[in-house]
Amino acid sequence: MVVDTIKFLLLRPSVSDSTLGMLRSFGWQHGEKTGYFPMPAALSSIHVTSSPLDHITAADIQEGLRKGYRPLMGMRHLARAMQNQIPRYRVIDAALAMELCIKEALIVKCPLIGPLLQAMPSPPLDKLYGDMMEQYMGCKSSLSRSMIRSVAEARNSLIHRHDGDEMSAEDASKYVQIANQAIGDLYAKLYPDWVTAVTRSQMQFSD
Repeated sequence: MVVDTIKFLLLRPSVSDSTLGMLRSFGWQHGEKTGYFPMPAALSSIHVTSSPLDHITAADIQEGLRKGYRPLMGMRHLARAMQNQIPRYRVIDAALAMELCIKEALIVKCPLIGPLLQAMPSPPLDKLYGDMMEQYMGCKSSLSRSMIRSVAEARNSLIHRHDGDEMSAEDASKYVQIANQAIGDLYAKLYPDWVTAVTRSQMQFSD
C-alpha cells in the first residue's frame, strides 16, 4: 500500500512493482521491522512533475493512510500507460484507468451503487465524469465532457477497427495527459481534505 501510494500519488510510474529492496533510496520502519523501497531519481522517457518524498510529504501520506485513504486501483493502468511505448496500448490503458478510477471513486462515496456499477454495462465516460460524478460526489469533473469523451472514442476506435489504422505517438500522449488530468482532479475531489490528493491533481505528465 505504501509503494502504491508513492508510485501513484507522488507520480513516480517508474517505481517497479517487483523490484523492492534493490535501490535503497529511502526506508520505512514499523516497530522493530525495517524495509526499503526503490526511488528512481529521474525518468528517461517521460517527464512528470512529481512530489519529493520528504518529512512533510511522508507525514501527510501517513495521515491519509491512517484515515483509510487509498490510491485508486485504476491508477495502476495510468502508470502503465505512461510507461508503455506502444501508442495503441497506451490509449487503451489510459481509457481503462479513467473508467476504473471513476467507478471506484463513486463506490467509495456511495457503496450501495457498487453492485449496480459492477453488474451493468458501463455508462459512457463523459456521463460517469459528468452527471454521475455530480450526483454522488457533489461536482462534475473539471475537464470538459468533450475532452473526456475523446479518450473513450479513441479507445473504441482502436478496439473495434481491425484495418491496421493505428494511433500516432503524439495523439496517444495527448490522451494519456487527459487521463492523468481527469484522474488527478477526480482524486482531489474524492479526498479534498488530503494535501497529497490535492497536490496529485496539480501534477503534469508529458512525453
